[in-house]
This record gives sequence, structure tokens and C-alpha cells, in this order.
Amino acid sequence: CCCKMYIFEEWQRATSIYNFSATDIDGNVVSLEKYRGNVVIITNVASK
Repeated sequence: CCCKMYIFEEWQRATSIYNFSATDIDGNVVSLEKYRGNVVIITNVASK
């Protein structure tokens, strides 16, 4: 899909974690820029 390729290309151009967004526990998309200046631990909690 072209959408997946776009996401992959954006990932390739990222220079820091602040170029990304994540979905919070309430389902809201949050820019990681919000956490600039704080200690950030990124954990993959997904499971199959």
C-alpha cells in the first residue's frame, strides 16, 4: 500500500523521537514533542 510506503519514508527521514506521534491510553494522537525536555522511555506493549 502507498500509505505504508509513505510512513516508512517518513520514518527514514526522522531525526529524533520528536518527529513522531503516538496514541495515548485515551485514543488521542499526541506528538512526542510534548515530552521534549523530559526523560522518555518508549516501550512496546503490544502482544499477539
